[in-house]
Amino acid sequence: MSDWQSPAAYEHAQDIAAAGMAWEYLRRDDDYRRAFQRTKTLAAPKLVSWPSNN
Repeated sequence: MSDWQSPAAYEHAQDIAAAGMAWEYLRRDDDYRRAFQRTKTLAAPKLVSWPSNN
C-alpha cells in the first residue's frame, strides 16, 4: 500500500475524473468509514414482487 500522505502518491491525480477524486477524499473520511461499517451489519432488504398484469 502506498503512503497516501506522500505527494508522490498523487502524481496521477491530474488525470482523475471528478468522481474518482471524490472517492479519494471520501474513503479517508472517518465518519464515512464508520457509517459503511454499520451498513455491513444491517439485514438485507426484502425484495418486493409486483403483481403481474396478465
